[in-house]
Amino acid sequence: MARAATSDLGVAVYELGSYVSTQDSGLLRQPGGTERFPTGSFVTVIQVSLDGFVPFGELDLSGLTVRETSWVGLGDTAELDANEGPDFAADAGVPWGPAGAQGRGRNWSLPNHLSTSFALAYYVPFGVSTLDLVVDVPSQRDPLTLSVPVHAE
Repeated sequence: MARAATSDLGVAVYELGSYVSTQDSGLLRQPGGTERFPTGSFVTVIQVSLDGFVPFGELDLSGLTVRETSWVGLGDTAELDANEGPDFAADAGVPWGPAGAQGRGRNWSLPNHLSTSFALAYYVPFGVSTLDLVVDVPSQRDPLTLSVPVHAE
């Protein structure tokens, strides 16, 4: 769906699936707004895959965040479905979020030429076609921004 890379790190985003929420998220669509994502909202699930390109040793992924996500064309901030998303990811056999991929310990590294991945689930407002996803790895110079197409039903 989307790819970006630095000299040491490749990031790819794949569509893992989608579902219709069975509970009200309680999340506001925009700060200070009143509209929420109710039961029956469409949720898209993506898999973020990280590949290390370091020639020797390991790539430092400590402090990795996925942040400043927004919907192209709307001022809303993208909202994670933390209610049902983790279960969907677990059923698909993919860790939930960067912390799930990290495993134990505070430091996180990716051995030479190996990959890791995790899943995130976002509520999709009607009419949205693209999600701007910012993946920030502090050991890399600049955050990577990926424009992920959304196939809302």
